[in-house]
Amino acid sequence: MLDPVIAFVFNDATIREIGVFVVKALLTDDRQIVRTVRDALKESNHIFRRDRELVLRKKVVKYFPDLFGSGLGIVAIKREIEKRFNCGNKLPQHNWNRLRKALSLVELPTGRPKKSDTKRVKTVSLV
Repeated sequence: MLDPVIAFVFNDATIREIGVFVVKALLTDDRQIVRTVRDALKESNHIFRRDRELVLRKKVVKYFPDLFGSGLGIVAIKREIEKRFNCGNKLPQHNWNRLRKALSLVELPTGRPKKSDTKRVKTVSLV
């Protein structure tokens, strides 16, 4: 599922360089690689704002393509996340904001809905 994304974001030279680094560590029994990978994961979680709402985000990411492939709006997606992954309970606003930012979702619409652009024209009868 992520292979096309990885191929798009990283070039072959980067992937090869990381592969050589990992294989060299495996061949030389370098235990430092475990700490390096752990630190890299923590840093990437922080960079991509995945370090908050970690448990809920992991649950949602598994079904992420299904949620967006269904063509639902952001309000319906939030309701579906609350229903499926939060035991039907409403998410507090700060938790929703953290999850929304971690998943790069748009904000919920706020305020009153816009008035329609069409105006009704009153017709007057001259009879």
